[in-house]
Amino acid sequence: MNSNNDNKIMTKISSIHYIEHLSNEIFYEIFDYLEDCNIFQSFTNLNIRFEKLLACLSLRLKIKVCHLPTQEKSIQHLHADPNSEQKQDIPFQHYLESVRFIDIKSNLILKHLLILKTFPQLVSLTISIEDDFKNLPLLYKFVFQILSIKYLKISYNQYNPEIPLSLAQPNHMNSIKYLNIDHSCRIRNLMTMLSYTPQLTHLTCRGLIDWSENIEDIIIILPELTHISLLTYFTVWNEFERFIQKISSHVQILRLNIHSTKIHLYAEQWERLIVKYMPNLYRFYFQHHQTFDKKLFKEVDFYDLIKQFYTPFWMEQNWIPKLSIVIAGLVSNQILFSIVPVKKYSNDITVDQRQQMINSNELSFEKLLSKTSPFTKVTIKQNALNCYPRSILCNVIPFFNIIRITHLNLQHDEFYVGLFLDLLHLLPDLESVELKSLMLMKHRKLSKEEENLIDLLRKTNQIIRVTLTNIVELAQIQFLIHLCPRIQQLQISCSRTIDIASLARLVFTKDCNALPHLSILLLSIPKIDYNLTDKLQKMIRSEQGHNEYTIKRVDDQICVQWK
Repeated sequence: MNSNNDNKIMTKISSIHYIEHLSNEIFYEIFDYLEDCNIFQSFTNLNIRFEKLLACLSLRLKIKVCHLPTQEKSIQHLHADPNSEQKQDIPFQHYLESVRFIDIKSNLILKHLLILKTFPQLVSLTISIEDDFKNLPLLYKFVFQILSIKYLKISYNQYNPEIPLSLAQPNHMNSIKYLNIDHSCRIRNLMTMLSYTPQLTHLTCRGLIDWSENIEDIIIILPELTHISLLTYFTVWNEFERFIQKISSHVQILRLNIHSTKIHLYAEQWERLIVKYMPNLYRFYFQHHQTFDKKLFKEVDFYDLIKQFYTPFWMEQNWIPKLSIVIAGLVSNQILFSIVPVKKYSNDITVDQRQQMINSNELSFEKLLSKTSPFTKVTIKQNALNCYPRSILCNVIPFFNIIRITHLNLQHDEFYVGLFLDLLHLLPDLESVELKSLMLMKHRKLSKEEENLIDLLRKTNQIIRVTLTNIVELAQIQFLIHLCPRIQQLQISCSRTIDIASLARLVFTKDCNALPHLSILLLSIPKIDYNLTDKLQKMIRSEQGHNEYTIKRVDDQICVQWK
């Protein structure tokens, strides 16, 4: 736009003294900066001109109601009462597509649903129930009658798995494609709910529970159901198996999060279930949570547990088993067994090499294990070592001798260096360490035993990846670089007290003597200097000559990668 046009527009605007004198084009420009809901609330029922303006807009309204005293008022404001004397020319409900009730009171739910049934464009409904509610069956019955809904999520924190519904009749079915049941629910009750949703494509259920009940009589057809995500508490395999058989013939992505008092980790069972009843499955995410104690380690051979998932079936799918151990104290500790799809193996072996490994009768499980690099991750929670740190080290960690632990995550704000050294000594197979920061004892020197342990660990540890999430002094980084000379990937989140230039000089030493194997350095820096990338480039060139590398900056992170 040239200056003459600009001057004409400014002259025209300067002659306007009332908002009503603005052109329709100016209002449309203003509307572009407002939420659809705010436009209607601000300009509806003002005058005929604005009614015509709103009628020309293609608005799709999304309402979130989370302030309890205004819930009833908000819904009534959306509803155009046909008997009202002050009838709207443009009924609000014709534009409403999404409603979210956050922490709604149970005594308001059914009243609001009666109103929502009059909204023909409503496609998304989310309800989060605040208090004790005994009428979930009636709630679902009402919601399933809103035929326009495509997405439904109902959240309820009280334990109330009993939701008796009768099976849907042909004229009771709806158009729901995304169903999220965010509360406890019996398997049989879920089956009856699904009879109302023949067009379902995505199913999520947070608290599926089995009560050793018969579901053979329930027949449902879900030809479009391709995504299933379940968090379940079950003890009876047969019932869970029957449930999966009935709903998963077209499923492509399956996510299972199982909490159980029994071990349900029989590879042949899962393989048989998948092969026979889920022919289209290509992504399988599986988690099995189990509280552990001394007795569990005596009863369960975790080596054999992992080994049974290393067969041609699982490897052809690239579904790799992993074991994670969470230590929260002396009592409340958990083992998490998971299966996740991966795109490639960590050491980039080719498809032909992998097939060769699968077909080879001579390849031992131990070699296969080393080539595919499965890992066991140990996480020590924030307060786990506060009271009895030595007891954890002496009584809990040694149970893991039968498992090859390769990843360690320490969630303490400050981890004493002595405990850290003892932990590394107890876990000789570590490849990766993540911690917030180390508490270096400035008021005393390391003991002779600690110095000897450091010398031993420098020679023997296999740590190649280190992540530091809250480093406050360079001495912590210097200590870890000295302790782990084989680091290939180093990720550092710096506090404001860290001098980046000094950190760079510490890492980019001449000839890379400190970290000769370093290939990736990732720095997270608060309030990053826009010229820092150039400064680092100059520093790398001066320290390392013509080594090939790339350096990139994304938001508050800088990544340096050597070729």
